[in-house]
Amino acid sequence: MPQVLKSRTAWGRRLKDYAYTQGLDRPGWAWEFVRRNDRFLRDCRLSKAGRPVEITHVSGAICLRPRRRFVLAEAWGLRLFPNPEKSSADTPVFWLPDQLKYHANSTMYHANDDMDETISLRDFTCHRTVLIDNCTEHVIIRSAQESTRLCLAGRSILFGKCKYAFRIDALSRLEKVVETLRKLTSLREISTPTEPQCNQHETHLRNYLIALDGHLAGRTYREIAEVIYGPIRVKGVWTNETRHLKEEMRRAVRRGIEYMEGEYRALL
Repeated sequence: MPQVLKSRTAWGRRLKDYAYTQGLDRPGWAWEFVRRNDRFLRDCRLSKAGRPVEITHVSGAICLRPRRRFVLAEAWGLRLFPNPEKSSADTPVFWLPDQLKYHANSTMYHANDDMDETISLRDFTCHRTVLIDNCTEHVIIRSAQESTRLCLAGRSILFGKCKYAFRIDALSRLEKVVETLRKLTSLREISTPTEPQCNQHETHLRNYLIALDGHLAGRTYREIAEVIYGPIRVKGVWTNETRHLKEEMRRAVRRGIEYMEGEYRALL
């Protein structure tokens, strides 16, 4: 186990330091693990030049227009490198569409004012980010409860209301596209934010992330357990015959490393 403390991780021996993970979508969790990878951070530094500047659209959306391909980022499944010091709640993270299980493709058309079935960035009150990539616009729409990703071709959604035609490229993707559009509808109807709720899978991912940070910071299994469960609970069971908590921490460290080293793609 490494003994050198690494200040770049979120490690702080407090569970509340990980409160920002509540409400992360699956691509957001993938980002949390990969941004702790040393090789990934090295490639980020090599590709720092040319990172696009964020511009605020009149709708309040954030726009990015890369001027070149980021080949090193594409090797990690990303369109470009975000700031690795920030979570996906604080910086837009655009994964390559072919890496995402849940996204929808649409062709956009000019819309007349009297059309009912239109879409625009102003339809959403939550966070919106648009990456302009040649003739395609990649859009992330995110709230504390839901998020969805769209790949739009044709008329630019930045011009205002558009008529749309969502495409299903294969029957195998039908269910995932329908789920993406369900989330899009939900995001359109959100008026007041609510506190995100963690399910069991997200709790496991949070524990793997804590264990990974503890491992990278040179902490012991017991110190990691104390962050997750508290010193009092750990003291009462750490030395019992089953040693189940120590085994749980060992497993959590192993899973955290696996996600960091490449299994993060399974979360996309």
